[in-house]
Amino acid sequence: MFKYIPKNIGVIDNDRSRIELNDISTKLLLALPLFETKSIYEVFSASGAVGIYMAMVNPDIRIEEIVTNVQDYETVRANIDSNSIKLGFVSPVNQLNGLRQKADIIIIRIILEKRKQFILKTASNVASFLRANGVIYLVGAKDEGVQSIAKQLSILFGAEQETIAYKQGVHLIKIKPTANRTLSSPINLPQNCQYIEIRNIKLRLILDESVFAKGGLDSAAGLLAENMTISDDDKVLDLGCGSGVLGMVARQLAKNVEVVLVDSDFATVDLCRQNIVLNNLTNCRVLASDGTKGVSGEKFDVIVSNPPFHQGKQTSHSIIEQFVEESFNSLLPGGKLFVVCNIFLPYERIIERTFGNSKIVAENKFYKVISAIGH
Repeated sequence: MFKYIPKNIGVIDNDRSRIELNDISTKLLLALPLFETKSIYEVFSASGAVGIYMAMVNPDIRIEEIVTNVQDYETVRANIDSNSIKLGFVSPVNQLNGLRQKADIIIIRIILEKRKQFILKTASNVASFLRANGVIYLVGAKDEGVQSIAKQLSILFGAEQETIAYKQGVHLIKIKPTANRTLSSPINLPQNCQYIEIRNIKLRLILDESVFAKGGLDSAAGLLAENMTISDDDKVLDLGCGSGVLGMVARQLAKNVEVVLVDSDFATVDLCRQNIVLNNLTNCRVLASDGTKGVSGEKFDVIVSNPPFHQGKQTSHSIIEQFVEESFNSLLPGGKLFVVCNIFLPYERIIERTFGNSKIVAENKFYKVISAIGH
């Protein structure tokens, strides 16, 4: 199941944990001699297994897991509880201001986090909790940009960096900030507003480089927004809402439309809420939710989704399979699902298996929009 963690550690088996714990970066971290450390912050872990292992060897170590999304929060919390870690804690990445404890060691993993600016911004925030003489360990693959990130962090903290382990393309880099350090250039990226127009609907969209790719509206979301069908009095779910564009367009396509927007990523949900307020939209709810768990029991006339298809570097169908199954169970009879994806992905077959029907309603050289009707 998992290559690199001791068998006496119980860990929930899911896609993200499997990628993390079968990656050589886990083996490199477990070899670190950190058992005499008083406190460790582990950032971007989907399982918390490294921190849990350290705490099992020395129960007096305080472990703080910083996670990016709802699924990882629930997984890490359950793993800490099932392994009886008495000083194990979990915090969402957007609630760091509530932390009070200092850390001797900060571990930053980037295998499942692709947003470079987000990594830098989070690292600069978490580093404010590092004790004098504390150390940061950054681990990731060369093709994930680990060396570039390490260089920027070193400049940011006025620190020395050293690759202390290397295997199968993965670097474990030690960064030791100078005593009495001050950040040379704090990561506080400006949020810029862009005006966009879709189907004669004008929106102001906040662009945050630490959350979304620079450059504006995602073209896949644009294709879906142009081709989804919304009727008066519809209740709409924007599943995996991202910036909230699909839900905001749906809200204004017809009369008396109610929209619920959900996303698992904590920083993304914060940004979506800002966009809703910026556009003065009412009758919209934004929730942090792993799929439809946060709206369990609710039924919808329309569900729209631009789901991710990567877990870390790997293409994965697990998210769309989850979204399709949950959408089927959340639609009213006759309700419609609209999904956009890359043209090469076989999502219509995945949808057909659950719904018994699917139809490509729009496509171009890069993307396609697939619809299905619930029953």
